[in-house]
Amino acid sequence: MMKKLLSIVVAALAVGACAFHEDKPRGKTWIPEESDASVGTKQKYQGTVPTYGDVPLNTQVESAPAPTVDPGARENLGAAAEQIDGRQVLDEGRNRTDARSSGGGFPWWALAILPVGFGVVAGLRQWANRALPEPPQPKKPQW
Repeated sequence: MMKKLLSIVVAALAVGACAFHEDKPRGKTWIPEESDASVGTKQKYQGTVPTYGDVPLNTQVESAPAPTVDPGARENLGAAAEQIDGRQVLDEGRNRTDARSSGGGFPWWALAILPVGFGVVAGLRQWANRALPEPPQPKKPQW
């Protein structure tokens, strides 16, 4: 067993050590390293976007601007409050909760599904005990 494990490890290392070497393209020479200046001249017109405007150095907001004042807001809010009747809101909420609770209740059909599921599982186990052979017993490994 140890020899098999060792041979698998050696084979994995041998396969992992192999690398694909790409052949040099015809007529091309390898450029191992370029300076930033030479790369900059080659990439001069490749997707540069000019900068517009300045970003202030201090971007922390010192104070909030003054809120805007709408002179008609108080009148509009007051008119809306007069139109809504508190009793009407409470009655509508009571009607909605009554409609929800009338269709609810305990799902008694779920109690019928539980014994059926238990019976199916017990039947499958009983069939497997009769039809399938016993699995081999594990032995102590011989290292």
